[in-house]
Amino acid sequence: MASETTYKNFSKTILQGINTCLSIAKIIIKSKFKNKLPQAEASSCYVLANGPSLKQSLEKHYDKISKGQLICVNTFSITDEYTRLKPKYYVMIDPFFWNGKTEVITNTLKAITEKTDWPMYLLVPQAATRSEAFQNIVSKKKNVILTPFNYTVF
Repeated sequence: MASETTYKNFSKTILQGINTCLSIAKIIIKSKFKNKLPQAEASSCYVLANGPSLKQSLEKHYDKISKGQLICVNTFSITDEYTRLKPKYYVMIDPFFWNGKTEVITNTLKAITEKTDWPMYLLVPQAATRSEAFQNIVSKKKNVILTPFNYTVF
């Protein structure tokens, strides 16, 4: 019984080691080391995620949030707060934003294109930079800077 447990633990350790090595190799192969993210301009920032908690936070802390460096995500561009707060960074990590064709995605990308009249970094995974959706935005809006980052799932 003890030898069976030892064998299972040994096998599990070897398998985890192999998976770790494969994951590290995947990161090295898929990463673009020339990607440069924009320098932070403030010592703190606020991430504006969608949902009821954002509405409550804005009601309670609007003055503080509006004066901070802002990062928004997902479908924030279709909200009224998007043009009022003018986030400096917009992060889209979900592949549906560059592969999908739903009404929500179309409206989100259209809102970025039509509403953004301030400098903003659009941060997307390296693999998404060639997508028609994002190329369309940056071709129409010179103030939207397409900024790739390394994103590898393992």
